[in-house]
Amino acid sequence: ANSGGDIELIEAGSTARGTSVPSDGNSKCDLDFTVRFEPGITWKVKEILENSLEAGGHITRTSRYKVRLTDVSVPGLEDKIDLDFSLTPQLEYYLSTDDVLNQILNNMKEQDYERYRMVLANIMYAKDILKKGGSYKPARSILNGDRFNGGLGGVGIENWILQNGGSFIDASKDFMSVAEGKNFIEFEKEYFLMDFGCNHVAKSKNEWPYDNFVVNNMRPLGYEKMKKILSEFLMKQRVEMIGMS
Repeated sequence: ANSGGDIELIEAGSTARGTSVPSDGNSKCDLDFTVRFEPGITWKVKEILENSLEAGGHITRTSRYKVRLTDVSVPGLEDKIDLDFSLTPQLEYYLSTDDVLNQILNNMKEQDYERYRMVLANIMYAKDILKKGGSYKPARSILNGDRFNGGLGGVGIENWILQNGGSFIDASKDFMSVAEGKNFIEFEKEYFLMDFGCNHVAKSKNEWPYDNFVVNNMRPLGYEKMKKILSEFLMKQRVEMIGMS
Protein backbone atom coordinates (compact mmCIF):
# COMPACT_ATOMS: atom_id res chain seq x y z
CA ALA A 1 0.00 0.00 0.00
CA ASN A 2 1.14 3.55 -0.67
CA SER A 3 -0.49 6.55 0.94
CA GLY A 4 1.14 9.04 -1.43
CA GLY A 5 2.09 12.59 -0.49
CA ASP A 6 4.98 13.23 1.88
CA ILE A 7 4.50 9.97 3.81
CA GLU A 8 4.34 6.47 2.32
CA LEU A 9 2.84 3.56 4.23
CA ILE A 10 4.12 0.33 2.68
CA GLU A 11 2.79 -3.08 3.67
CA ALA A 12 5.79 -5.31 4.24
CA GLY A 13 6.81 -8.56 5.90
CA SER A 14 5.80 -12.18 5.48
CA THR A 15 2.11 -11.59 6.26
CA ALA A 16 1.84 -9.41 3.16
CA ARG A 17 3.49 -12.12 1.05
CA GLY A 18 1.47 -15.00 2.50
CA THR A 19 4.55 -16.71 3.94
CA SER A 20 4.03 -16.18 7.69
CA VAL A 21 3.64 -18.91 10.29
CA PRO A 22 2.61 -18.64 13.97
CA SER A 23 5.49 -17.84 16.33
CA ASP A 24 6.25 -19.56 19.62
CA GLY A 25 2.82 -21.16 19.80
CA ASN A 26 1.17 -17.77 19.41
CA SER A 27 -1.38 -17.66 16.60
CA LYS A 28 -1.99 -13.91 16.94
CA CYS A 29 -1.56 -12.10 13.64
CA ASP A 30 1.13 -9.47 13.28
CA LEU A 31 1.41 -7.00 10.42
CA ASP A 32 4.58 -5.20 9.31
CA PHE A 33 4.69 -1.81 7.68
CA THR A 34 7.43 0.49 6.45
CA VAL A 35 6.76 4.21 6.85
CA ARG A 36 8.83 6.34 4.47
CA PHE A 37 8.94 10.10 4.80
CA GLU A 38 11.06 13.20 4.34
CA PRO A 39 14.12 13.34 6.63
CA GLY A 40 13.74 15.57 9.65
CA ILE A 41 10.26 14.55 10.81
CA THR A 42 11.06 11.18 12.41
CA TRP A 43 9.85 12.11 15.88
CA LYS A 44 6.69 13.71 14.47
CA VAL A 45 5.84 10.45 12.67
CA LYS A 46 6.55 8.47 15.84
CA GLU A 47 4.26 10.76 17.80
CA ILE A 48 1.45 10.26 15.27
CA LEU A 49 1.80 6.46 15.47
CA GLU A 50 2.08 6.36 19.25
CA ASN A 51 -1.05 8.48 19.63
CA SER A 52 -3.10 6.45 17.17
CA LEU A 53 -4.34 3.79 19.56
CA GLU A 54 -8.01 4.64 19.32
CA ALA A 55 -8.74 0.93 18.93
CA GLY A 56 -6.98 0.02 22.16
CA GLY A 57 -3.62 -1.71 22.41
CA HIS A 58 -0.36 -0.39 23.78
CA ILE A 59 3.22 0.37 22.80
CA THR A 60 5.67 -2.37 23.75
CA ARG A 61 8.83 -1.32 21.94
CA THR A 62 10.09 1.93 20.49
CA SER A 63 13.43 3.09 19.20
CA ARG A 64 14.46 5.74 16.74
CA TYR A 65 13.46 3.56 13.80
CA LYS A 66 10.87 1.16 15.28
CA VAL A 67 7.39 1.41 16.76
CA ARG A 68 5.45 -1.69 17.87
CA LEU A 69 1.78 -1.58 18.84
CA THR A 70 0.37 -4.72 20.46
CA ASP A 71 -3.15 -6.03 21.09
CA VAL A 72 -4.79 -3.62 18.68
CA SER A 73 -8.48 -4.11 17.85
CA VAL A 74 -9.47 -3.88 14.18
CA PRO A 75 -13.09 -3.55 13.00
CA GLY A 76 -14.26 -6.85 11.52
CA LEU A 77 -11.63 -8.98 13.27
CA GLU A 78 -12.44 -10.94 16.40
CA ASP A 79 -8.82 -11.35 17.52
CA LYS A 80 -6.45 -8.54 18.37
CA ILE A 81 -3.31 -8.03 16.29
CA ASP A 82 0.18 -6.57 16.61
CA LEU A 83 1.50 -3.85 14.31
CA ASP A 84 5.19 -3.24 13.60
CA PHE A 85 6.29 -0.01 11.92
CA SER A 86 9.81 0.50 10.55
CA LEU A 87 10.47 4.22 10.19
CA THR A 88 12.47 5.23 7.13
CA PRO A 89 13.31 8.92 6.70
CA GLN A 90 14.21 8.38 3.05
CA LEU A 91 11.98 9.13 0.05
CA GLU A 92 14.59 8.31 -2.60
CA TYR A 93 13.32 5.53 -4.89
CA TYR A 94 15.09 2.19 -4.63
CA LEU A 95 14.24 -1.50 -4.94
CA SER A 96 13.71 -2.76 -1.40
CA THR A 97 13.95 -6.24 0.11
CA ASP A 98 10.16 -6.52 0.04
CA ASP A 99 9.98 -5.25 -3.54
CA VAL A 100 12.37 -7.96 -4.76
CA LEU A 101 10.61 -10.79 -2.92
CA ASN A 102 7.20 -9.58 -4.10
CA GLN A 103 8.38 -9.41 -7.71
CA ILE A 104 9.82 -12.94 -7.60
CA LEU A 105 6.72 -14.44 -6.00
CA ASN A 106 4.24 -12.50 -8.17
CA ASN A 107 6.07 -13.51 -11.36
CA MET A 108 6.04 -17.11 -10.21
CA LYS A 109 2.34 -16.87 -9.37
CA GLU A 110 1.53 -15.59 -12.87
CA GLN A 111 3.70 -18.12 -14.70
CA ASP A 112 3.03 -21.30 -12.72
CA TYR A 113 0.45 -21.06 -9.95
CA GLU A 114 0.92 -24.62 -8.70
CA ARG A 115 4.68 -24.15 -8.41
CA TYR A 116 4.07 -20.85 -6.61
CA ARG A 117 1.89 -22.63 -4.05
CA MET A 118 4.52 -25.33 -3.59
CA VAL A 119 7.25 -22.74 -3.01
CA LEU A 120 5.10 -20.95 -0.41
CA ALA A 121 4.57 -24.30 1.32
CA ASN A 122 8.33 -24.93 1.35
CA ILE A 123 9.02 -21.49 2.84
CA MET A 124 6.38 -21.88 5.56
CA TYR A 125 7.52 -25.43 6.37
CA ALA A 126 11.14 -24.25 6.71
CA LYS A 127 10.08 -21.37 8.96
CA ASP A 128 7.97 -23.65 11.13
CA ILE A 129 10.76 -26.20 11.66
CA LEU A 130 13.40 -23.56 12.38
CA LYS A 131 11.12 -21.66 14.76
CA LYS A 132 10.36 -24.80 16.73
CA GLY A 133 14.08 -25.61 16.84
CA GLY A 134 15.04 -22.17 18.17
CA SER A 135 17.02 -21.10 15.12
CA TYR A 136 14.84 -18.49 13.47
CA LYS A 137 14.97 -14.94 14.82
CA PRO A 138 17.92 -12.82 13.71
CA ALA A 139 20.33 -11.88 16.48
CA ARG A 140 19.30 -8.21 16.44
CA SER A 141 15.69 -9.18 17.19
CA ILE A 142 16.39 -11.38 20.21
CA LEU A 143 15.29 -9.34 23.21
CA ASN A 144 16.77 -11.53 25.95
CA GLY A 145 20.29 -10.37 25.22
CA ASP A 146 21.62 -13.74 24.03
CA ARG A 147 24.11 -12.38 21.53
CA PHE A 148 25.34 -15.86 20.60
CA ASN A 149 21.94 -16.98 19.30
CA GLY A 150 20.40 -15.95 15.99
CA GLY A 151 19.04 -17.52 12.83
CA LEU A 152 18.50 -16.31 9.27
CA GLY A 153 15.26 -14.51 10.15
CA GLY A 154 12.03 -14.62 8.16
CA VAL A 155 13.28 -12.63 5.17
CA GLY A 156 16.55 -14.52 5.23
CA ILE A 157 14.74 -17.86 5.07
CA GLU A 158 12.56 -16.66 2.18
CA ASN A 159 15.65 -15.62 0.23
CA TRP A 160 17.43 -18.87 1.16
CA ILE A 161 14.59 -21.02 -0.17
CA LEU A 162 14.07 -18.92 -3.31
CA GLN A 163 17.80 -18.86 -4.10
CA ASN A 164 17.71 -22.67 -3.97
CA GLY A 165 14.94 -23.10 -6.52
CA GLY A 166 12.08 -22.88 -4.01
CA SER A 167 12.98 -26.22 -2.39
CA PHE A 168 13.58 -26.63 1.34
CA ILE A 169 15.31 -29.95 0.68
CA ASP A 170 17.72 -28.42 -1.84
CA ALA A 171 18.36 -25.43 0.43
CA SER A 172 19.11 -27.77 3.35
CA LYS A 173 21.51 -29.85 1.25
CA ASP A 174 23.26 -26.71 0.03
CA PHE A 175 23.64 -25.36 3.57
CA MET A 176 24.91 -28.66 5.00
CA SER A 177 27.35 -29.26 2.13
CA VAL A 178 29.26 -26.19 3.33
CA ALA A 179 28.51 -26.45 7.07
CA GLU A 180 29.76 -30.03 7.51
CA GLY A 181 32.74 -29.99 9.90
CA LYS A 182 32.89 -26.21 10.13
CA ASN A 183 32.32 -23.83 13.03
CA PHE A 184 30.37 -20.63 12.44
CA ILE A 185 33.41 -18.43 11.77
CA GLU A 186 34.60 -20.85 9.08
CA PHE A 187 31.10 -21.24 7.64
CA GLU A 188 30.29 -17.53 7.28
CA LYS A 189 33.44 -17.03 5.20
CA GLU A 190 32.19 -19.53 2.60
CA TYR A 191 28.39 -19.40 2.61
CA PHE A 192 26.90 -16.20 1.25
CA LEU A 193 23.19 -15.48 1.34
CA MET A 194 22.67 -12.00 -0.03
CA ASP A 195 19.68 -9.69 -0.09
CA PHE A 196 19.12 -8.40 -3.62
CA GLY A 197 16.96 -5.53 -2.34
CA CYS A 198 17.75 -2.64 -0.02
CA ASN A 199 17.10 -2.83 3.71
CA HIS A 200 14.84 0.19 4.36
CA VAL A 201 16.35 1.08 7.73
CA ALA A 202 19.97 0.63 6.65
CA LYS A 203 19.30 2.78 3.58
CA SER A 204 17.85 5.58 5.70
CA LYS A 205 20.88 5.41 8.05
CA ASN A 206 23.29 5.62 5.08
CA GLU A 207 24.66 2.16 5.87
CA TRP A 208 25.40 -0.56 3.31
CA PRO A 209 21.81 -1.61 2.53
CA TYR A 210 22.30 -5.12 1.08
CA ASP A 211 22.24 -7.68 3.89
CA ASN A 212 24.27 -10.84 4.02
CA PHE A 213 21.78 -12.85 6.06
CA VAL A 214 24.44 -15.21 7.41
CA VAL A 215 26.82 -12.51 8.64
CA ASN A 216 24.16 -10.00 9.70
CA ASN A 217 21.60 -12.32 11.28
CA MET A 218 23.20 -15.58 12.41
CA ARG A 219 25.35 -16.29 15.45
CA PRO A 220 27.25 -19.43 16.60
CA LEU A 221 24.50 -20.96 18.76
CA GLY A 222 21.78 -20.39 16.16
CA TYR A 223 24.09 -21.84 13.51
CA GLU A 224 24.71 -25.02 15.51
CA LYS A 225 20.97 -25.40 16.15
CA MET A 226 20.26 -24.99 12.45
CA LYS A 227 22.87 -27.64 11.54
CA LYS A 228 21.19 -30.09 13.91
CA ILE A 229 17.70 -29.30 12.61
CA LEU A 230 18.69 -29.65 8.96
CA SER A 231 20.71 -32.81 9.57
CA GLU A 232 17.70 -34.46 11.23
CA PHE A 233 15.38 -33.19 8.49
CA LEU A 234 17.56 -34.60 5.70
CA MET A 235 17.98 -37.91 7.52
CA LYS A 236 14.19 -38.20 7.80
CA GLN A 237 13.87 -37.49 4.08
CA ARG A 238 16.38 -40.24 3.23
CA VAL A 239 14.57 -42.75 5.44
CA GLU A 240 11.26 -41.89 3.78
CA MET A 241 12.78 -42.26 0.31
CA ILE A 242 14.19 -45.67 1.21
CA GLY A 243 10.78 -46.71 2.53
CA MET A 244 9.16 -45.71 -0.76
CA SER A 245 11.66 -47.61 -2.94
